[in-house]
Amino acid sequence: VNYYAGIPDGKHAKMTEQLIRSVHLFSAAAVIVVHFGFATVGSWDPETFPRLVLLNAAPIPLEAQRSFNFNKLRAMLLSRALVGIQLDSDQFVAPGVDALFERTRQEVTEEYSFPILPAHFLDWGPSGQGPGGQ
Repeated sequence: VNYYAGIPDGKHAKMTEQLIRSVHLFSAAAVIVVHFGFATVGSWDPETFPRLVLLNAAPIPLEAQRSFNFNKLRAMLLSRALVGIQLDSDQFVAPGVDALFERTRQEVTEEYSFPILPAHFLDWGPSGQGPGGQ
């Protein structure tokens, strides 16, 4: 599952296309892209990318004063994927990626139904305090 917004020939659309290409090269799974904008890339067609599922969703209103990255969670929920991997547009997949789906099935069960959420291991703490707030 991926999310992005931008003009069809813009930087984020080009990065997202490389992600889509990598999924088609190295995975048997579909790639769900949620576009939070108005115009998508016309060349992302079923002949070129047969496993691409492109969803369009309304952007967060400016008056909501929310970060664009809140769309990461929105995309995960909108995709309705039972087992999935969230990828940002500046990422790509490599051979063996499909093993992550089985690992996710093992970790997220009926007994433990919480998703494995994305994490940044070097998050910065309060201003000027370095990684982890130290």
